[in-house]
Amino acid sequence: IWREVLQDSRTLLVDWVVKVDPDAVVLIQILRQQLQQLHDGGVLGRAEQANGMFVNNCLHGLHGPIEILSRKGLLTYAGGYEWTALVS
Repeated sequence: IWREVLQDSRTLLVDWVVKVDPDAVVLIQILRQQLQQLHDGGVLGRAEQANGMFVNNCLHGLHGPIEILSRKGLLTYAGGYEWTALVS
């Protein structure tokens, strides 16, 4: 699925990409507030200057019911480089 996301030109127009399993429940307003806090607090800016960020909710990487990547984090993932993980 990530290959398809990377091929979509709209991917580069957003700060965050969120993939949610069909059986997961997401309270989008709460998620939006938490991501906004990262942005406003400067955490996202610092991470984007490096290799980007992903919010990790699984001990084994991107295998959880919800996967959240910053724009640059997604590009870093595509390139196979290491990135800054924010463990939830």
